[in-house]
Amino acid sequence: MPGMPDSVAEHLAALGVTVPQARDFVLAHLDNPHFIAEVATGNGITHDELAQIVGGEVTGLEVAAFFAQHDIDTSELEEVEATDTLDDATALKLAELGVTREEVRSFLFAKFDELHAVVDLARENGVDGQMIADIMGHGAIGQQVAAIVRGAIEEEPAPEAMLVGQPSPQE
Repeated sequence: MPGMPDSVAEHLAALGVTVPQARDFVLAHLDNPHFIAEVATGNGITHDELAQIVGGEVTGLEVAAFFAQHDIDTSELEEVEATDTLDDATALKLAELGVTREEVRSFLFAKFDELHAVVDLARENGVDGQMIADIMGHGAIGQQVAAIVRGAIEEEPAPEAMLVGQPSPQE
């Protein structure tokens, strides 16, 4: 398929599925996001790969937000590099708060549509924008979420292109 990264097509081929078959499956089951998440998780398909499978202008962040809107934790579908380690300040803050990185990531994905709640909680607990970026990791979706939350914590507007699901000024 033109424009489709070889890695997605190859990943699906290793599973015995073509890109069109995967797209048909996802679109046919949009009313059952739990099933889509279960199949994706079981086959190691990431948010970004699901976005590429669906095609169009869909991003991995939008896929993650779709699942979060249905109260489905798909944080394990986010690509986090194996070398993705926390800096000392972030690790100490998480230990002080008694939470794990995975718990915070899951919370951020689940509460993405309630940005004010995330920002308030971060400020109350002394979590700064750099810590959020560190927790979210270096994957594309993690960095998008981190940029939005970091911008709000530091009271800097996030770039409009990154505000998924927000109406544009023209609307």
